[in-house]
Amino acid sequence: MTEIQPAVFAQLIASLGLAALVALAYSAILRSPLREAYRSPLAGLLFGMAAIASMMNPIVFAPGLLIDSRGVMVALSAPFGGWIAGVVTTVTASAFRYLEGGMGAVAGSFGILGCGLSGIVFARLSSGRRRTGHFVVLGIFAATFQILGFFVLPLDIATTLVEAFAFPLSAINIAGVIIVGSFLRWEETRVTAMRQMQNAARTDWLTQLSNRRRLEEIARALQDRRAKGSRLAAVLFDIDRFKQVNDSYGHPAGDAILSSFASRLRENTRKVDDVLRYGGEEFVVLMRDSDLDQATRFAERVRAEIEAMTTVYGTDRIRITVSAGVACTPAATSPSALEKLLKDADQALYRAKKEGRNRVVATKNSAAAPAA
Repeated sequence: MTEIQPAVFAQLIASLGLAALVALAYSAILRSPLREAYRSPLAGLLFGMAAIASMMNPIVFAPGLLIDSRGVMVALSAPFGGWIAGVVTTVTASAFRYLEGGMGAVAGSFGILGCGLSGIVFARLSSGRRRTGHFVVLGIFAATFQILGFFVLPLDIATTLVEAFAFPLSAINIAGVIIVGSFLRWEETRVTAMRQMQNAARTDWLTQLSNRRRLEEIARALQDRRAKGSRLAAVLFDIDRFKQVNDSYGHPAGDAILSSFASRLRENTRKVDDVLRYGGEEFVVLMRDSDLDQATRFAERVRAEIEAMTTVYGTDRIRITVSAGVACTPAATSPSALEKLLKDADQALYRAKKEGRNRVVATKNSAAAPAA
């Protein structure tokens, strides 16, 4: 046992270094623009490679009988990467251990399968909770399955392994899951906080719509996909005589009007559309793959709904109207094209205001849609 203890400490120290590398790579996956369908398998490969790395620096009990911290990475894969990641990690690590061969190949693969199953079940039952106590339980299950894997071997060898390694293997798994899990949890929390700050910077606090910063992201996206091109329509809305609303009912009532109008826009737009508070009482909707007629019909539908809507604020019943300018470009392929599109929509909105408000005006000689 005294010879084993230094090796156990070496495994724990190696887990610290491996945890730091995995946490950095996991952070990059979290921050990537990949969809969840791709992110989870990628996380699975990451944890699988980390499990293989731990198997390349084992405690050697006898030729082919290896003890290491592989179970830590396998068990943590599903709680942090999802069940798909858990499956990918388990298959990757168990295949490597089996192909590595030796007397303990089958026993090692069995232990890995047990750790992977523990992680998947734990992820389902814990509902995303990742406190230290949860890590302790997961570490115990990971160690238990690896110890049970010993009994795939002849009974005398299994008994010897349990007597020699039950305690150190449990220590490696429990401490390793706590250490590595804490690294990953901290990194996950940091990335989430960073994402929340980014969202807050580009979100209007009152309406919870995107603000003008979102236009910068859209412009960059257009530039990245310049070769493809994309038809894009812009509808620029402005609440008519909004200053009179503030003067007559007060700014809190005006805020209620803005929030109500933003909600109505969200209800009428698709998930692929971008809805932004453009500034003050102006809002813009960027409609993907929509032509001028589609955008004009959308704008008219919103205009009619707002005209029929009544906002109740305290004892006041407030009614408003909106004007809208519509423009379209057949190929939004650059930031300058987006700028030109918004300028055209703004000019159309100016015409709508000049022609009497409460109406929709489209560019390219499209017929205006006057108020009923």
